[in-house]
Amino acid sequence: MHHIHITRELLAAEGEDERAAYNLFHRVMAHLFQVCPICRAEARAYGKEALEQAEAHEWYESLRQSGEPISGEAAGRRRYEAVFARVAEATSRMVPKVAAQRRQARRKLAELLALPAARRSAAIAGAPLEYRGPALAVQLLETSLGRMPGKPEEALALAQLAKVVLSHSALASLVTELYARASAHVANALRALGRLPEASVQFEDARFLLRHQPAIDPLTAAELDTMEGTLRRDQRRFDDARVLLERAALTYQRVGTPRDTAIVQLKLGALYFECGSPTEAAHLASRVLSALTFDDEALLCLYARHNLACALCELGQHGEAREVLAESRSLALDRGDALSQLRLQWIEGKIARGLGESQEAETLFLLARHGFEQQGLACDAALVSLDLAALYLEHRRTADVKALAAEMVAIFEGQEIHREAATALHLFRDAAELEQVTLGLVQNLATYLVRASRDPAFAYQAGS
Repeated sequence: MHHIHITRELLAAEGEDERAAYNLFHRVMAHLFQVCPICRAEARAYGKEALEQAEAHEWYESLRQSGEPISGEAAGRRRYEAVFARVAEATSRMVPKVAAQRRQARRKLAELLALPAARRSAAIAGAPLEYRGPALAVQLLETSLGRMPGKPEEALALAQLAKVVLSHSALASLVTELYARASAHVANALRALGRLPEASVQFEDARFLLRHQPAIDPLTAAELDTMEGTLRRDQRRFDDARVLLERAALTYQRVGTPRDTAIVQLKLGALYFECGSPTEAAHLASRVLSALTFDDEALLCLYARHNLACALCELGQHGEAREVLAESRSLALDRGDALSQLRLQWIEGKIARGLGESQEAETLFLLARHGFEQQGLACDAALVSLDLAALYLEHRRTADVKALAAEMVAIFEGQEIHREAATALHLFRDAAELEQVTLGLVQNLATYLVRASRDPAFAYQAGS
């Protein structure tokens, strides 16, 4: 199907030449017939009707004499060419209108964001004509996605505003599909905030809306699968998460961009890693790196290399992990954000520990822990502290383990943390005071904190 894909050159030509626009429309329709089973079935049925009525048309004899097979597809193509021509002409006339709607939506978005957050919903409800239609909702959803994962509170507010805009728009299949997308974006932000039950309800609403649609954009379906798959992973419903993420990856491979596919594959690799399948996680990270280039997708390549290094560490291949990171260290320092650099130090500490470089590992762990603490990321700081505790235990440095356990409690008491996690850390501190900390206890607490960071309602079980 590669020859029917849209390219940037085709899109550029579409804006310059009406004939190019016509050709582009034909290409889009051909792609649609390949991807959408409903459109494909309707096109075939139309072709069958055309073949039955072919003798009544003047083009039938020329088709037969041309040597082209007289099939339903060939007959249907001749019959709906005129329809395509009319639709393509109408489409070319709509392009300026759509562009104008997008410009207006961007202006309205800027006006909304200039208002205090508490007044935005009221402004939409008070002037629905100004804030009506899918164009503004799309702008809000795109802006919401841009705020994830660093600012999930803002992402949530923007996705909720998109739902308000759509609730004041004329009911149509496009609006219904967009409302389902907005519900999924709300759910994704709620997931990032640890509000998992509320996120599940939003996904149920989105799926209900789409269940009654005759057909939906496959990219919309893939987006929902990706977001819901991430939620199910956080809920430790690993089988459900795998089905959703694998389905999203397959859809993006057919109709998405390499970037879309890479993002889902990175999420799927993280799922495999958490399920205890580092070999599969390493394989997916390698696939992402083979499909992308540093010039086009530098940060995604950075994340893929980090995932690959983590998987290799888990497999005991610390030397190979170091080689993977060596190729991207300068990129992380030049183009990565502060968190990317801290995570790089963290995994480098794991590699050093695995290679027996204890002093280097301790230095890197201390740097990473301090950085996470400065960023207000208490859970990450605690997880690095547990790696440090394991290093101390290996060298029988029990006094350092005691001091570290006390520091971990202090870090969490200085930041917001739910009661169960605080209890877990106090139990760890008590065990350290009694010199009863083992590597098994460290691993148990690390596993718990990872889950608690996603699901604050999850209770700690010391023996699990």
